[in-house]
Amino acid sequence: MPVTESRVSRSRGRRGAETGVGAIFGAGFGVAGSQVGINALAAAYYPTASRATGVSWANGVGRTGSILGSMVGGVLLTLGWDLSAVFSVAAIPALVAAAGMLAKGRLRDSATASLTVVAGAGKAA
Repeated sequence: MPVTESRVSRSRGRRGAETGVGAIFGAGFGVAGSQVGINALAAAYYPTASRATGVSWANGVGRTGSILGSMVGGVLLTLGWDLSAVFSVAAIPALVAAAGMLAKGRLRDSATASLTVVAGAGKAA
């Protein structure tokens, strides 16, 4: 039986669907991990007296973003946006959050390094 255009198109479509499912799984896995990570980051960032408030605010902002993100995605699809465009727009807040967490980590590392230098200078005197 010869390979026809429709058979090739169907196989490409199936691979595209498998790739999409994999991408959605990876995104969900990353979002779930980032929610746990923000709890740890908030707990390390806030002083003990206000730690519970800081972690609660971080959770509240994350949950609000997930609700609004779902609503915006639905509106964009209703307006006729292509699914790939909606995913591209949805990636922007994730990239901003990743950049912010990377910057926060680097600032914390540099602050820890400067504290170590100051503490070491005090011992040498």
